Amino acid sequence: MTKKKLTWHFYVIALVGIALVITIFLLRHSAKNKSFELAHAYSFIEVPNDVQNHFTITKLNEKDKTVNYDGVEIPSETVSDKISERQMDGIQQLTQLAIDQDVKMKYVNEIKNSLAQTGNKQLFFDARSDENTKKANINHPVFALKTFDWVNNTDQLKSTLALLDKIPNIIEVRYINKEKVVIKSNYLKKKEITTTLSKYGSFIESLVTANPNYVVKYYIDDKNTFGSYMAVLSLTKKAVDNVRQKKAIEHWGKPFNNLQPDQQEGLTIKYPFKVFEITADIQKLAGSVEQ
Repeated sequence: MTKKKLTWHFYVIALVGIALVITIFLLRHSAKNKSFELAHAYSFIEVPNDVQNHFTITKLNEKDKTVNYDGVEIPSETVSDKISERQMDGIQQLTQLAIDQDVKMKYVNEIKNSLAQTGNKQLFFDARSDENTKKANINHPVFALKTFDWVNNTDQLKSTLALLDKIPNIIEVRYINKEKVVIKSNYLKKKEITTTLSKYGSFIESLVTANPNYVVKYYIDDKNTFGSYMAVLSLTKKAVDNVRQKKAIEHWGKPFNNLQPDQQEGLTIKYPFKVFEITADIQKLAGSVEQ
C-alpha cells in the first residue's frame, strides 16, 4: 500500500473516530439534561416530621394584603425583598407559609412566584386551621414545594412539560368543588371520570398501583381556595402512602413504618410521590392556556 493511501485511510479513521466521540458526547449530554429536568420537575418533596421546628412562619392575609413575617406584619409585595435581604446577609432560609384556607390560589401563586424569583428554593405549606376544619377534624400535613422561576426560564418549562408528557401513566387532576373532581388517565376504563373529593383518593391509589411510573399533573384554578388545594394534595399523598403500606404488608408482612430503612427506601423509590403543579400562570407561559 502506498504512502498516499495510508494517509487517506488515516484521515478517514480519524474522522470516524471524531464523529463517534461527538455522537457519544451528544447522547450523554441529552440524557444528562433529560435526567436533570425530570429530577427537578416534580413540585413536591417529602418532608421530615419535625420540619416545623426549623422554619420561619409567614402568614398570609388576603383581605389586607399583608403577611406576618418574623412576627411583624408587612405588605405582601415586600416579603420577597425581606427574604432577599436575609439571603444577602448570608442567612439561607427556607420559608413556611401558614395560609388561611379560604385564601384564593391566585393570591398564593403571586407570593410563590415572587419568592421563586428571589432564589428561594423551597416553601413549606401548611393550611391554617379555622373553627370549621377543627370541628371536622381536618389536619393537613405540611408539604414542601420546590419553587421554580418559570417566568425567566420558559424554555426550561416547555422542555420539562414535554418530558413529563412521555411518562406512561399521566394522571390529570382538576378540582372543581368537593362534589366534582375530574381525573384523566389512560389507565381508567373511560379515560376520564368525575368523582367526589371523598372518593378521589381511592382512584389515585388504584392508578399508582396500576403503573408506578406516573405523574399527577395537578391543574390549579386561580379561583380555587388554598384549603381545597391542600385537600387534593393531602389525599394524593395519603393514596401513595396506602400503596406503600399494602406493598409492605404483601412483601414483608409488616406495616411500612416497621420496615428496615433500606426496605422503606426501596418502596419509596418504587412508589414515589410525584406531583407537578400546573397553575394558570404556567399554562400561559407554556403557551397552552386551557379553558
